Amino acid sequence: MSPNLSENSPSNYKRVGVVYNPSSRGGQAQTLFKAVVLPLLERFFGDRLVKCMPTQCRDDGTRCAFQLIVEDHCDYIISAGGDGSTFNVLNGLVRGCLYLDQDNKTRQSLMMTTNSGSSSHSPLPVAFAVLPIGSGNDLHKTLGVDVNVSDLKFFEKYIHMLAEGGEVIHADIGRVEYTKDHTGVIEETVNDEHIPTQYRENKACQLDSHDKGVRFYMNESSFGISTSILNAVNNSSISKEINYNIQTFWKQLTYVNPSVKVEVDGKVVKDGISQLVCVGNGKCFGGGMRINPNASITSEAFDVCVLHNLRLWNVPYIFYQIQYGTHGNNPLASLYERVKTIKASKNPETIDDVYLECDGEVVGKLPATYTIMPSCVKFVVPKNSIEHSNFMNK
Repeated sequence: MSPNLSENSPSNYKRVGVVYNPSSRGGQAQTLFKAVVLPLLERFFGDRLVKCMPTQCRDDGTRCAFQLIVEDHCDYIISAGGDGSTFNVLNGLVRGCLYLDQDNKTRQSLMMTTNSGSSSHSPLPVAFAVLPIGSGNDLHKTLGVDVNVSDLKFFEKYIHMLAEGGEVIHADIGRVEYTKDHTGVIEETVNDEHIPTQYRENKACQLDSHDKGVRFYMNESSFGISTSILNAVNNSSISKEINYNIQTFWKQLTYVNPSVKVEVDGKVVKDGISQLVCVGNGKCFGGGMRINPNASITSEAFDVCVLHNLRLWNVPYIFYQIQYGTHGNNPLASLYERVKTIKASKNPETIDDVYLECDGEVVGKLPATYTIMPSCVKFVVPKNSIEHSNFMNK
């Protein structure tokens, strides 16, 4: 039975806040936003557009989204940036909703760590959307949306969709509880929840402890070689687009595949050397590779891809297959579909820490536990998108 979307047009939301990352696309997003995006937002949203907030530093999207919800009473948040911006804004949206949650029901749902996959709870009250002006835009590849940031017509059409032409689906999000890093490999600021100081007396919106972090993501999370690549890219002054390709090749020469233990819904599926494990809410990863080709953000479950002990000579062919989602029968890859919970840890023979990332942002390290949060976010998508079709056919 198709969900009833008669009242779920984005035009129903009357207080719209936008968080944009001016440093996206090597700093080009600042000019793009002011010259192209902002006039279109003002044109299509009119008086509904409450505020546009630029991020000031890394991870600042969390603070911006939190303040738009708590201080400006926005009922619709748009993230303008790349996948990393989406991740940060989503976490601010979640924590802002928790702050305003009077009966504690939202917190109880988001702290759920069972594998029941129950979708009986209501989605968060604030709607969410993403305007892609970043580099990777893997979430939009999951949605099946062709992004062309050099085309004014693309932005005109897409922002009209966000304002009134799209529809709201109830999307799942991934929840990961991980181990914080205090060694200096990750900047210490990443361990912060980025809730403004004046609101930290309210413990309901805070999910972290000193050693454990909790984050939410829309598209994918992975651990293994991907985080080694991202750490090298994020700590360099070279253009991310160029350096990502350089580091992907270089790490295949230098990275030592770790030994890990992975449990899927209580069953051990990997206990040994693995180059990469990707826990997908969506299907795309690493610039459009279809690593979990059957994943959907409305399936109420994860799909998981385990890449085993790849060697340099294995890499070109299997990554060619992953690009097109045809690696399911390759013995060097294992796919597990419609999974509710994943537990992962490194084995004793691996000395170095194994780090994990969410939507391109390295946040912490193993051990970690993943839980699906079904139908958690009211997410605005084009009517002709793959995920809208998936939602309508549930």
